[in-house]
Amino acid sequence: MKSLSLALVVFGLASCSTAAPQVQVTPQTLATHSASHPYVIDLTHSGTTYDVAGDIDYSLVRVRTASGGLTTMEDFLSRRAGQKTGERLLLGELDDLVVLLPPDSDGVSEAQCGQGTCTCTGRKDCSDLSKSGKCKSGPSDAICGKGFGGGSKWGCTCAMK
Repeated sequence: MKSLSLALVVFGLASCSTAAPQVQVTPQTLATHSASHPYVIDLTHSGTTYDVAGDIDYSLVRVRTASGGLTTMEDFLSRRAGQKTGERLLLGELDDLVVLLPPDSDGVSEAQCGQGTCTCTGRKDCSDLSKSGKCKSGPSDAICGKGFGGGSKWGCTCAMK
């Protein structure tokens, strides 16, 4: 009975967590999908992050955005960051994505804004950017991964307000 009570307390504490739910998108996730029946990453709702593996088949994925409807993963990436990547990437609101970034190992640099986007590198810089109020707050307005802050380090790009 004590172990059942302890399990319920642990479950109760875990369910009160404020971390955004995280959806893993891996080749295994896409195994039952095809180009005619693609997997949909739905960025129309706040509070969910998507951790997309670097080795997925992008032709099996569509991205639903609040402003752009349903688009291919390639089109989504080219519009958000101007590039395609074979690296792991994170999708969602910048505030939620910052906690998923690897710890800073190479230092940080101040966020840069211009031409409708802001970029940052490293967890601290991206955290500062997310708190600055410079970025739109929608889940389809930020993307993080290697090279998304400029250079080859982990970083983020967000749409400016």
